[in-house]
Amino acid sequence: MQIEDLTNQQAKLLDKIWCTKKESDLTAWVATLPHQQRDEVIILVELVILEHIESHVNNMDGKYPEVFNMIMKCK
Repeated sequence: MQIEDLTNQQAKLLDKIWCTKKESDLTAWVATLPHQQRDEVIILVELVILEHIESHVNNMDGKYPEVFNMIMKCK
């Protein structure tokens, strides 16, 4: 998975997210961040989720054309 065009700060936040083993640890860490950084972490987590979904969609190889077309309309 690769997320492009991140700032240095966003890359550092994403590294911290990846290094966090448990969701409870991530939640506790995010709670300590200033509001703006907290929002940025939430967006980064959402980007990771979307990238993961996109990788699955790209690997569908026409197995479910109706579902694929519905997903592509959302882009």
